[in-house]
Amino acid sequence: MRRVTVDGDSRIPNEIKGFYHCKKCIEEATKIAARAGSASPRHYAKLEFGVTKSGFQLFCVRHEINVMKIEISLEESPNES
Repeated sequence: MRRVTVDGDSRIPNEIKGFYHCKKCIEEATKIAARAGSASPRHYAKLEFGVTKSGFQLFCVRHEINVMKIEISLEESPNES
């Protein structure tokens, strides 16, 4: 079983190597940046990440579209025991 941390422990560093964004948000942020000089996807996006019945989902609130859905199995395989 892998360790999962969800307590907001500030001692855990940010280990993110890449990001997922809503395609429409990226297009809009790019247009805003061209006109105004700056608009980052991080500040423009309105995303929610949460638990679903079968895993996790990343959802764009601004555009009401799915960005990513991760389905997981809670059953242990014979090699994990």
